[in-house]
Amino acid sequence: MGKTGAIIPRRGHEWIRFAGFTLVELVIVLVVAAILVLAITPLMKVNLNAYVTVQKGKKDLDMARIGFGRMVSEMKRIQNANDVLILGANQVQFEPAFYRNGDWYSHVIQYTYDPAAQIITRNVMTGDMLEYPLVKDVSAFTITYLDRNGTAVTTSKDIWRIRLNMTVGTGSGAVTYTQDIHPKIIPYVNG
Repeated sequence: MGKTGAIIPRRGHEWIRFAGFTLVELVIVLVVAAILVLAITPLMKVNLNAYVTVQKGKKDLDMARIGFGRMVSEMKRIQNANDVLILGANQVQFEPAFYRNGDWYSHVIQYTYDPAAQIITRNVMTGDMLEYPLVKDVSAFTITYLDRNGTAVTTSKDIWRIRLNMTVGTGSGAVTYTQDIHPKIIPYVNG
């Protein structure tokens, strides 16, 4: 900044010059700093919003993958077609058996898709009914029940395979999960 400053008399005839900033220089620096902050803030906000959106999307996809995997693994435990209690395009209820501590157990599990809320809930009925959201942000979910020829069926006695299709998200960020499930003891024939 130049050699500006105040000249202050000292004892006797000695004068001391104090270098510093004038008020005008200080105001100019503050105005330039404010302009820089105003110019940079929108850029930082865009980057921060993009980061938050990507992180939320990653979390949603991880939760969708985990929830879909749980549905598949539980439906693979269906012992026979009669274990499927309710058939629906957006809902299935079944009673899988499982082996634990040397004994066989079973409980009723129901998956229901609510298109308005875009959520799949999991209900477990083991005396008390426990209901909780399994997958959120689901834009489409269908369950198709197929016979040996791959034709859609509406009765549990004809089920050979169960096909799950779940789409999470919308637009270019949407991810679709598809799985054909062949329940455990339903006879499986290639061909």
